[in-house]
Amino acid sequence: MRIKIDDPAALPDLVEELASRVDAVITEVTTSGEVELWLLGSRTAAADRAEMERRLESRQTAREAHVWILPDKRCSAQAQDP
Repeated sequence: MRIKIDDPAALPDLVEELASRVDAVITEVTTSGEVELWLLGSRTAAADRAEMERRLESRQTAREAHVWILPDKRCSAQAQDP
């Protein structure tokens, strides 16, 4: 899944926090404030998204930068295929 932060200056802190969890594997970080990561475990994609939303919500209570999960382009494209 891809996560975006509206303040790229806060990106290093976000990456550090995400990487501190043993079940999070970061596969890409962009200078525009996006992070691609996977959560390890036997959850569905929807459950992974819900788990990440919980983590981001608890994170946002203490910080000013807004962070959100971007739509998964691969899932959208697969849903459109007959």
